[in-house]
Amino acid sequence: KTFDWQVINFGLLQAGFMDRAIFFQFSNKRRKENKMKSRLRKRNRKHLSSSLAAAMALILSAGPVWADITKQLSDTAGIAVYGQVNRGVMYIDDGQDSEIHHVDNDNSSSRIGAKVKAEKDGLTAGANFEFEYKSPGSDKIEMDGTDNSEDSLYKRKIEAYLSGVFGTLTLGYGPTVADASSEIDLSGTSLAGRSKVASIGGAVMFFDEETDLLTTTTIGKSFSNMDGVQNDRVRYDSPEFYGFQLSTSVVSDDGDDAIDAGISYQGKVSDAKIQGAIVFVDYDPETKIKSQVNGSASVLFPVGFSVTLASGKQNMEESGREDPTFYYGKLGYMTEIWSVGKTAMSIDYGKFEDQAMEGDDGDSMGVQFVQTLKDWYTELYVGYRLFSLDRDNADLHDINAVLAGMRLKF
Repeated sequence: KTFDWQVINFGLLQAGFMDRAIFFQFSNKRRKENKMKSRLRKRNRKHLSSSLAAAMALILSAGPVWADITKQLSDTAGIAVYGQVNRGVMYIDDGQDSEIHHVDNDNSSSRIGAKVKAEKDGLTAGANFEFEYKSPGSDKIEMDGTDNSEDSLYKRKIEAYLSGVFGTLTLGYGPTVADASSEIDLSGTSLAGRSKVASIGGAVMFFDEETDLLTTTTIGKSFSNMDGVQNDRVRYDSPEFYGFQLSTSVVSDDGDDAIDAGISYQGKVSDAKIQGAIVFVDYDPETKIKSQVNGSASVLFPVGFSVTLASGKQNMEESGREDPTFYYGKLGYMTEIWSVGKTAMSIDYGKFEDQAMEGDDGDSMGVQFVQTLKDWYTELYVGYRLFSLDRDNADLHDINAVLAGMRLKF
């Protein structure tokens, strides 16, 4: 059999160049092409070369820039491609050994996605595909280099939605209402450290100096910010009312059912930027957790100082067990020391209790620094974090971690 393949158009739209756009057209033809089609293919290759040369000339003439890959499908519909690469080097010292690993930063993983949207008569229909690839993830690599990351593209979003005066109804795989509800952060340093402290070294195990043995207790099990997940769900977000929005999502996944409901806010008060959210989650009766409440809030003042707080508590199914909790705070400062972009720095502290085991008492302290290179769409960062876990009948050594790297977004 022979197949006719649809012609695919890629639009390379460069903002700042008088709305000029360069379009590349590629065609896959039948294997047995006649001479006319052969000439057409050669001509297309010639046009492609000239288009690429023109695109590079435009880009180089203006200095460091980055292009949005977009395509207008019709008068009412369009598609956009986006993504980022975030690579770093992580140093870990568990008190027994120290190692250096090349990682993908879990604070904001490398990913690629596409958005499709059509608007008409006050109604918007859209879809979003987004995948990540962490090789390895900074939260998944063990001390000896064992990588627990997904060895493939991992889905983040495969969803479709309708939006209008009624709000937004979303169906498919994507963030539940609780997802990112513990991680609202306006400090500008979340690349180097955030309330999900286990993004750095999450798979590293604590060393027990009393037994001189490595335990099976990891940072990730003991230092959770109780944030939500991505899953197949039905989600509804109300229209915003003076900055407030109500949201709910329902997950039904073979015994992993959950209902999330929350309220969020974003706005300004006296020129101070404010964002916050609080969420209640009711889990399936078969799970170890009955329910939980978690949330976060962040304030960025006009002078550049910021305050971020987060907290959560889980109601366990096991009778008599202490409920796991966490508390987190960050103080940040953002300014523009150099003309290349904003500089952000912060310190944070988190308290994590009764998580991996009842009676556990975990403390984490960190320092973060992020430098934006705005014309290069790049951020450079470095973060240090200390993990300390107290446990009955054990002497667990502190873990020190440093993560430094860069993220480029397009």
